Amino acid sequence: MGANVQAQYKLNVKLDKMTYAPGELLSGSFSFIYDNDKAKKKNIKIKNPAVNISIIQTETIKNNSKPRTKQNSLITQSMNINQLLDINKNPDGIFTFQIQVPLNAQPSFEWPHSEKINASLRSVIQVEINDIKASGTSFLLIKKNSTPLNSPLEIVEKSHKMGIFTGGDVLLRLNFQTNTFPIYSKVPFQFTIDFSQSKYKIKGVNCTFKRKVKMFDANGSNLQEFIDELEEKNINGNMTKVQTENFLMDLRDPVEVYKKYCMKILGMANGLQPNQLITLMPSFKGSLFSCEYYIKCKAIIDTPLLSVVNSPFLYGTIDAFSPFDNDISNVTINPDMLPTMEEIEEQGNLSQQQYPPQRQFPPYQQYPPQQIPPQYPPQQ
Repeated sequence: MGANVQAQYKLNVKLDKMTYAPGELLSGSFSFIYDNDKAKKKNIKIKNPAVNISIIQTETIKNNSKPRTKQNSLITQSMNINQLLDINKNPDGIFTFQIQVPLNAQPSFEWPHSEKINASLRSVIQVEINDIKASGTSFLLIKKNSTPLNSPLEIVEKSHKMGIFTGGDVLLRLNFQTNTFPIYSKVPFQFTIDFSQSKYKIKGVNCTFKRKVKMFDANGSNLQEFIDELEEKNINGNMTKVQTENFLMDLRDPVEVYKKYCMKILGMANGLQPNQLITLMPSFKGSLFSCEYYIKCKAIIDTPLLSVVNSPFLYGTIDAFSPFDNDISNVTINPDMLPTMEEIEEQGNLSQQQYPPQRQFPPYQQYPPQQIPPQYPPQQ
């Protein structure tokens, strides 16, 4: 990061594309913006061709109050561009650079729940020429790679409650082939209920697919949580004491959910539709908020004495990652969305260790090719 001073020259920073994966080589370019100031264009002089290229991420939450933010400078790379020494001969020149997106980069995230309640993780690439106080930024999207959860693919829950299941146990089992899925895919799983040791019968099965966004306070404790229901499936009728059912859930936002998003707070809505926003809501764990996808399965008991609330249930959490073709190339960025240089510099003293360390995986290699669910475009 450079010194906390007002930029004398503005740079126009462009990237070869908008979306990158952690570990990917980013290619970009920059040129000078003179604002029709011919004198400034003629008098520019650079003695030191050093250029600093940085990738900066800003995590923000708003919860009916003033926004809270934390910033992390992922990487700063210095390079000499000797052509800058002859800038007067070519003031309209375009200068190229490359930088690798760090493996520990957090994925881009946008959750515009409402104007007063929202969360985001935004990334910019910043170019600085300290010799003449020139700077510029460009917005970029960072994908979330497939990150298998460190949890078993078979989840077993044994219930025994006095007064409810007196005289026997109930066994629930949830099975996944894998626990990491691309957004817009189908999530297959198997749910087994064993009432063979219980005096009660199974009346039905209820499974719900949900997304939970948690906000944390300054101490890292849960401040508030919000749950979106993506899909629900029920099976009713006469059932045996041991019942096994196979399910497929859609990893996408239903219209009832995405139609409520407050798109105007994004500042980047040009070309981005509400039903595409889930591509910017992968599984996420940051300093200020988290996003978790999970399936809740429960057995409905065949007795009027027990309500659905008392039915035995279990949870299975999955990793939701960015689709392989998630480039969102049709989106144009509103410059007003980008943080100003003063905002970036104001938080420049924040530690680079604010985000918890992540387990690192090569892009998408943990998801076996034969298990990749079929892809399909967002529905309107």
